Amino acid sequence: MRSPLLPGFRDWLLLIGCTAFIGLTLFVWADGASTGMSIASLACWGLGVCVAVWQLVEKYRFQARAQSTVLTIAAPPSEPIFIARMRYYLLGGGVAVVGAAFMVLANEVPLLIRLLGCGICVAGTILVLLLTFSSFGTQYIAFEPEGLRIGDCRWSFLLGWDNVAEFRILSISGNSLVVFRLADPSLLLASVEGRGDLAAWQRKLTKRINSTRSYRGDVSVLPFMYGVDLTYFIRAIERYTRDPAARSELESRAAISTEMAPGPRASVGRPA
Repeated sequence: MRSPLLPGFRDWLLLIGCTAFIGLTLFVWADGASTGMSIASLACWGLGVCVAVWQLVEKYRFQARAQSTVLTIAAPPSEPIFIARMRYYLLGGGVAVVGAAFMVLANEVPLLIRLLGCGICVAGTILVLLLTFSSFGTQYIAFEPEGLRIGDCRWSFLLGWDNVAEFRILSISGNSLVVFRLADPSLLLASVEGRGDLAAWQRKLTKRINSTRSYRGDVSVLPFMYGVDLTYFIRAIERYTRDPAARSELESRAAISTEMAPGPRASVGRPA
């Protein structure tokens, strides 16, 4: 079965379909259709084209880099890699614009469709507000000699290299989720650092672990969220979980060259 992380028929179908609907919208608009409805439709299908193009580019990049045995990890070791805020601003803003277009311009559509547009607009706006005013916009990962630190401005926990039993790559709605299964999940709770009551943060982490169990793992990371290339991320994880001597390079700011030695790699699949 073809990996969902590689470009396939459905990816091209999404691009062709959205492009075709843009052409159809332009045709009916020129034939006298409502200007407001036409603009709203163009905004919707235009966003679809952007998503389709982005998915194809990322999957072809993954395909090309996965065939290489030598990669360079350019992220500064031990320094936080924060959430890709601009990427999410564009996503939230794009969704809000599409929802607003249907809510304001598409006067001829049923009320239910306009209410749906209102809901979409609100969702996009909430995402932008969360990025700007909440800890959501401060989430980060950091490659440290002891493990991968995950957290935000309030608290964090350490995913120890020696505690990783295995990890898998799943495709969730077109995005690649890396799911880790740990040898001892209790070490994750013991590594919690944060402001105020640590027990409260440990309870929050416990909920996160329980939610990841549906993916047959203990903790998960979405590299896309931090603007990190999937291939670079999994190569770095493989290197530091398999080669303890290599972890010392994370104490310096030098770029990390990773040449993959023979050995088991992460499995790739779909959610169970």
